[in-house]
Amino acid sequence: MKARKPTNDDVSYVDWKLIVLRDQIDKAERYLSENPWDKIEDSDKREKEFRFQKSLSDSLMQWTESYICLLYTSPSPR
Repeated sequence: MKARKPTNDDVSYVDWKLIVLRDQIDKAERYLSENPWDKIEDSDKREKEFRFQKSLSDSLMQWTESYICLLYTSPSPR
């Protein structure tokens, strides 16, 4: 099976997804840096925030890997 050449729509779609993914990565990194869980006084809230930030941090790693993969395999010339 021969691979087809990417269309302009393909390129636009991947570029748009890169922008969306990059924006979400930036928002997650900003939230983590501006809301340190260890500064929360209330132990219940601190525990919940820690779990949330752990999950967000794990997702951030996956998003970053996906972003890099899309960036280097996208059909647009880079």
